[in-house]
Amino acid sequence: MEKNTTKEISLVDIFANLWNWIVEVSKKTVRFLGAILQLLYRRKILTLSILILTFIIGQFIARPSNRKYESEAMAYLYGVKSNTVMEVGSQLSKNSPLFDATSLSKKLNLPETIAKKLLRVDFYKVVDYLDDGTPDVVDFKRTHSLKDTMNVYIDNFAYIRITILGTYHAEKLGKAVLDYLNNNAEIKSDFEAFRERETQRIMIAELEKQRIDSLARVKYFEDNKPNIKFDNNQVLIGNQETQLFYNHMLFLQDRKSDAESILAKAKNPVVLPSDFVINPKPINNRKKMALQYLLIGFLASIACAFTFENYKKWIEFLKK
Repeated sequence: MEKNTTKEISLVDIFANLWNWIVEVSKKTVRFLGAILQLLYRRKILTLSILILTFIIGQFIARPSNRKYESEAMAYLYGVKSNTVMEVGSQLSKNSPLFDATSLSKKLNLPETIAKKLLRVDFYKVVDYLDDGTPDVVDFKRTHSLKDTMNVYIDNFAYIRITILGTYHAEKLGKAVLDYLNNNAEIKSDFEAFRERETQRIMIAELEKQRIDSLARVKYFEDNKPNIKFDNNQVLIGNQETQLFYNHMLFLQDRKSDAESILAKAKNPVVLPSDFVINPKPINNRKKMALQYLLIGFLASIACAFTFENYKKWIEFLKK
C-alpha cells in the first residue's frame, strides 16, 4: 500500500510541475507580447507607416498584370519513362538569356516576350495504389517511399505543372513545353523503339492467326477414314476428338487489337489526354499578398521600433 501511495504522489507531483511550467511559460509569453505592443504603441507613427507601405507593396505585386497562375495536365507516356521526361523537362528551369543554348526563348521556339511568361515547370510522379496501371494520386510533396512495394510509381504517367504570368499566353506556353519534350532526341529514340515493338506485335499476331487458320482448315476438313471399333456387339464408326482453335484466335485478335489501339493513340511520346487546365485562383491573389506583406510589415515594425528605442545606447556603447 505504501509503495502504491508513493507512486501516486510522484505522478501527481509530475503533473503539478508540468502545469506550473505551462503556466509560467504562458505568463512570460503574454508579458513578451505585451512589451511588443507597448513598443509598437510608443512608435505608432512609424509602425503605421511601415504597415501601410508593406500593404501597398503587397497589392502592387498582386496587380492583375502581375498575377501568377498554375496550369496543370496529366501526361501519358508512350515508350518513354517518367524519369527520362522529368530529366529532360528540368532543363526548362535552367535558363540564361546570355547564350542561345540556355535561352528559354530558343528552347521553346517562342518570342522572348512570350517565353518570359513561363516562370516555372514542375514534374511529379504518379502513384498506383491498386497495381492496375491506373493513376490514383500525384506525389506533389515528393515524399513517397521507394521502399513501398504496394503503392508504386507508374512509369508511363507524369503530372506536369507550369507556373505562368497571366493567362493570355497559357495555351502557347503549354504547347511549347509539350513540343520541347516530344522533340528531344532521347525521348524520340525511345518512342520509335516502342512503336517498332508494337508494330512487330501486330505482325506476329497476324502471322500466327494465319498459321492457326491453315492448321484448322487441315484439321477440320481433311478426308479422314472413319475408325471402326467393336464394343458390346456394336460397330462404332468415326468416333474421334477434334481440337478447336476458337479461343486461340480470340486471344490473338485481342493482342492485335490492343497493339493497334496503342499505335493509334501514340502519335507522340508525351500525350495529354486533356490539355493544360488553368487554376483560376492566382498564386499571388490580393488577400494572400495582403496578409503576407502585413506580417512582413509587422515584423519590420518591431525591428525598426526596437532599433529606434535603443540606438542611443548602441552609439554610447560603440563610443566606449
